[in-house]
Amino acid sequence: MDEQKPSDKNADFTRSIADLLVTDALNRRGIRLNREIPDKQKEQLKRMVESLQTQVNDFLAKEKEAKNDTN
Repeated sequence: MDEQKPSDKNADFTRSIADLLVTDALNRRGIRLNREIPDKQKEQLKRMVESLQTQVNDFLAKEKEAKNDTN
């Protein structure tokens, strides 16, 4: 498996977010792209969501731990 450097992962993540925001803006203005999402982009979206989910779970766990430490 090809491991990416953290900076490469951040660049991919940033690019994915930008693409998603542009697509959303076009959709809100009634501009529809008549194309299917390629499998590669679907996989990128899936990885992005999984990464965000992991980050949120880690954050919540740290917050819970910090809250327990103060009590």
